[in-house]
Amino acid sequence: MNSIIFEVVLVVVSTIVIVIGVGLLLALPIKWTWNVIMPYLFGLPVLSWGKAWCLYFLCGCLLKASNINSSSKK
Repeated sequence: MNSIIFEVVLVVVSTIVIVIGVGLLLALPIKWTWNVIMPYLFGLPVLSWGKAWCLYFLCGCLLKASNINSSSKK
């Protein structure tokens, strides 16, 4: 019984670590693009990795694509 609980906890923790790692990896292009263009064009401050990750999360929440099928509205 304890080994099953341990395996479930291990899977949950591993999934959380992988999701956070992928999110941080996907925030890198946002950070690089922002830090190259925005301070030069608009005088905005550079982003740290954490702020780029937050911006990635915010964009994902606000601009999430909907899966609406227009043919089902006939």
